[in-house]
Amino acid sequence: MMSCGGETDSETEFQNFRQFSYQKAEGPRVNCSQLWALCHGWLKPERHTKEQIVELVVLEQFLMVLPPEMGQWVRKGRPKSCFQAVVLAEEYLLKQQLQEKTLDVQVSMWPPGTSKGVSSCVHGKYRKCFWND
Repeated sequence: MMSCGGETDSETEFQNFRQFSYQKAEGPRVNCSQLWALCHGWLKPERHTKEQIVELVVLEQFLMVLPPEMGQWVRKGRPKSCFQAVVLAEEYLLKQQLQEKTLDVQVSMWPPGTSKGVSSCVHGKYRKCFWND
């Protein structure tokens, strides 16, 4: 998120905007007015350019559409731009690929009956085997 004010303030304002729910007793006009005020509190159009506002909206949407585990990992890095979020997401994918390469074992590596040293195998999308130490 942009760091033009307190990050926690901006984050709180974003959460207030996203978690706003319609209050039936207030009516449409008041609800829309409150939502408008919350959005202005989050985006601060008086301080930010159109490009900065678009960056923030796209960043938040990007973080929301990421797969849950990846999204959590990227959010921990507290990206302040789409570029930073993409780099973190790519780092996450690379980390996952490296872990899979480390653990994935091709069954064809072992002739039948010669899997000595393998303590356990997990079957799923990939066959992962762990060596005895």
